[in-house]
Amino acid sequence: MHSCNEKIVLKDEERQPCEIWSRVMGYHRPISSFNIGKKGEHCERKYFKEICARDPFSLQKRDNKNLTQNPE
Repeated sequence: MHSCNEKIVLKDEERQPCEIWSRVMGYHRPISSFNIGKKGEHCERKYFKEICARDPFSLQKRDNKNLTQNPE
């Protein structure tokens, strides 16, 4: 048993690869099974920040800040 403060160190032979899955065409698949074109698309994906999606006022605050800094 390990204590909370004890650092756990794994040897390389104890490790296992982490498989990454992604949603493609309505269902989830491991990225390792993607063809070369789909792998390229996956690398080019853009990600959004969830905090902006959750807070409707964050976009309004950002837009108001831009207007005061760059008056037309």
